[in-house]
Amino acid sequence: MTDPITLTFPSLLWKFLLKLPLVGRWLLRWRYSASRCHAGLLINMDGSQPSFEMGDNRHVFSLTSLLIQAHNHLPFAVTIDLFQMKVFVGSDGLMDSVQNLQLILPAFSSSQKILPEAHLNDRQAEWLIDLGHESTNIIVEFHCRCQSSVQAWEVHRSAVLLASINAAHPRCK
Repeated sequence: MTDPITLTFPSLLWKFLLKLPLVGRWLLRWRYSASRCHAGLLINMDGSQPSFEMGDNRHVFSLTSLLIQAHNHLPFAVTIDLFQMKVFVGSDGLMDSVQNLQLILPAFSSSQKILPEAHLNDRQAEWLIDLGHESTNIIVEFHCRCQSSVQAWEVHRSAVLLASINAAHPRCK
């Protein structure tokens, strides 16, 4: 039978070394490469129910209800800066918008955030309404910069979502 003290010694040694600033940071960089950090941070839009809205209380046609979800499976905090989002309908590019959204995830945590409305110009709205559908498949591509105390990396993701088209405003008919 092994002594319980010898079983916990490596974990105690690891905890002690992590408390030393330079040694701890070097050990974390060695253990968590950029590719491992990339794999430990999951970002998706699976729960989104986006819609293109223009109602009586709106003056512009907007893409709303895009939900971004992030899951941090890493033992340190990660800051996510969403800086670009592109939306395609089929193979046609509908919009390319700059986002200024920051999400800070503590170690081993999850978070979700609804993205701000993305306004369409009149030409984009007219093209979308001329499709004549109540809903359409959209492809949303987003680019993020991720940074932690250990590594910095970029994440590029895309999702295919079904977006409803709600053109209730008289201008859209």
